[in-house]
Amino acid sequence: TDLARLRKFYPIITENRERRQKRISTETIRACIEPLPSLPMQATLVDVFEFFKLHPEQNIIPVVDGGGVPQGIVREKDLKPYVYSPYGRDLLRNSSLGIGLKDFLKPIPTTDMNSQLAPLLDLVSDRPEDGVLVTEGIRYRGVLLAGSLVRLANDMRLAAASDRNP
Repeated sequence: TDLARLRKFYPIITENRERRQKRISTETIRACIEPLPSLPMQATLVDVFEFFKLHPEQNIIPVVDGGGVPQGIVREKDLKPYVYSPYGRDLLRNSSLGIGLKDFLKPIPTTDMNSQLAPLLDLVSDRPEDGVLVTEGIRYRGVLLAGSLVRLANDMRLAAASDRNP
């Protein structure tokens, strides 16, 4: 009943509002980005084989154009039928057949480093195992792999659920 005792704000209410507005930060997303090495669009299939030989833990290769703009990925599993067939690897090395990197290039979702997470997760629902290429400006910076996408999705759902549950 005493209007003089009313405050302009109450700290406990301000703290609760800030807690409810908590979202996945850009720093969290940046920490999940894997800076996988990439190959230029002009690379040959011999370069691809050498790349997989030098990076056995990597099962995709991001491919970029001359300006560093991502063009897609090459999956190791797409090359395996050729590698394990009797003459497949030799056929791929034969430049007169006209088979090149572009024949194994697959499109993949690409996003800017500062994009919102929710639309990104909707974008990769079809093929989450390939991940998402991440750019800064328009230049390739890394990949959000499937495990990172799952972790970020869980963090996002947890943040949303904390708003709803007392």
